[in-house]
Amino acid sequence: MKKSLLVVFIMLLTGCDLFESGVAYTLDNPKNEPITVSLDGKEYQLPAVGHISVELKSGVHTIAYQGESAQFYIFKDGKGGLINPTLSNYYVNYGFYKVDNDGYDREKMTNEMMLSYRNTDTILGNEFSGYFYKYNDLVIEKLGDTRGWSFDVDEEQSNVVSSTSSIKIIGKIFREAAFIKLIKDETGTELLPVSGYQQPARSFANIALFYPPLTMKHECAQINQYFDGMNKQLTELQSVSTDASAREEVRKQLMHYSSGLLQAKQQCPKKDFFVESVNSFGATNRVLDGDARNAYERPEKEADAAMKWMTNRYVFILK
Repeated sequence: MKKSLLVVFIMLLTGCDLFESGVAYTLDNPKNEPITVSLDGKEYQLPAVGHISVELKSGVHTIAYQGESAQFYIFKDGKGGLINPTLSNYYVNYGFYKVDNDGYDREKMTNEMMLSYRNTDTILGNEFSGYFYKYNDLVIEKLGDTRGWSFDVDEEQSNVVSSTSSIKIIGKIFREAAFIKLIKDETGTELLPVSGYQQPARSFANIALFYPPLTMKHECAQINQYFDGMNKQLTELQSVSTDASAREEVRKQLMHYSSGLLQAKQQCPKKDFFVESVNSFGATNRVLDGDARNAYERPEKEADAAMKWMTNRYVFILK
């Protein structure tokens, strides 16, 4: 009886469900020498430039590497991802795939379909543009949305189209050295460290929050109060002292952020964005000042975009 109560107590603290199926995560080592990593109290020997697959359930997980430790939380229904104990740079590269001889111009379709994936970032201090995104998070989620990835670090990016699914954009995650080699193989560009370049020192202590606080300011006091309330919820969600049931409840509230923002907006004083303007005939008209309206609405649009990104996450760091 005591043992059963202890198991229930542990489940309540961590949020883990003993009957839940785990999701595969890649525990990776991009370094040229083996490393030892502890995950949930179990030590793993990772080979040089190698990985192992681990099954993780929802709830709190603890990782330790080189004398540092961190905790992260996984919600149910996640898609898995890559665990990055060395906090190294990884790159998710996107490719456009279509069946041949379908009557469509491949180059034109690639340019149109891949436009939103175009990005510029630094690699070894060099500015580089392409269809990729750079990550150095402790956990890099697959997510499953338009910024997700399907092929793992040691998987070949195979042909993914068929007669029933003729167009796809697929992402593959690369270690930094492998991505630099891909760039050279595909473009002939050899990226070398710029003069004086040093890899930034990273540690578990200064890992960025997955859910950063909302910092935008609005003219309307009611919307600013809403932002303040959201930040309190984001802090509670990521606090190590929040228990699993409270964390799940906070997440449910965050999933309905748009209705809260709408209610706050409805309480704001009415704003007139029309100004008087004299036309070429000397008549005075009232016209919309689009710049003023956009400036007024920008903070709420930025908050909306931030919350959409956050509510699609299934993994985050606990602080």
